[in-house]
Amino acid sequence: MTKFTAATLARRINDFIPMGGNPNRIAVRNVKTLAPLIEVQVTGVLLKKQLAIKVDTDGKRSFRLSGGANAADKGKYTRTAGDGDLHFCLGTKNNEVHIPCEIQAVTNDMVKTINDNRLKQVSVTGFFRCLFEHGGLHQSENTDCHIFEIHPVRALTIAGETHTFEVDEPDDAGIHEDWERNGVSLSTTDSNVHIQPSGATLTFNGMGDDTQGGDVNYVRVRGTVKNVRIMASEGDIVRFTFSSKKIGHDVEGICLPHTTASKQVKGLDGKSVKLTALRNIDLNKALNGEYAINVLAIAFKK
Repeated sequence: MTKFTAATLARRINDFIPMGGNPNRIAVRNVKTLAPLIEVQVTGVLLKKQLAIKVDTDGKRSFRLSGGANAADKGKYTRTAGDGDLHFCLGTKNNEVHIPCEIQAVTNDMVKTINDNRLKQVSVTGFFRCLFEHGGLHQSENTDCHIFEIHPVRALTIAGETHTFEVDEPDDAGIHEDWERNGVSLSTTDSNVHIQPSGATLTFNGMGDDTQGGDVNYVRVRGTVKNVRIMASEGDIVRFTFSSKKIGHDVEGICLPHTTASKQVKGLDGKSVKLTALRNIDLNKALNGEYAINVLAIAFKK
């Protein structure tokens, strides 16, 4: 596990510039330093809920507090419609860059605890993840432009108490079945993305934005688990290969240690299962010029 202050990690993960057009492009710096990250622990301030609503061509960001028209509602957190998760902001102060964090299947009590402790010091542990679902290619007052996040959060130390969270399945409404979105294979849209390296910057080209069938978080798809191995050098995460006709090619999978998925996968080598997972851009392959998706396993079912 790699440890950061929020000041350091927030600065590194927000060094990207989205450029809408034909094709859409996102220029990303710091990929070499971010690619090795799997689980991270970050200390910082639990901010009021803010949105990075605009990223200029020079990288300057504009923010606003989310919430209703009443002043008392500004910057309050709520569960996300669809998957039931809660998104919160970790940083140093509002109106500065933040780290998006996401707790799965959050309870009402936890929502209250988080709202009661805004602007206080917290520590967050979870899976470091990259995806272009909210890359800022279609910017609006309701968009939080980001490509990196801690999702899922596995532990949150707040008000002197550490709360732990299972890597859990979201509400069904938040899951895309059969590796598809609106009847289009995600492998088809993935194949449109290409990478151009330029010094310390990688420019990703050809991804859709939210109005063009952009990326998705949760998927559920049937396939065969192969090559299960425990990686002692990576903190005992479990890696595996997943082969699916729906996907059309093998994808690499990860199970975080001490999760339900990591226990399930050890007896599944060579077996057909239905996998619920989170999509994630493989940054190590991106450094070699290849756009590839791997998956974080949430659950396996027969």
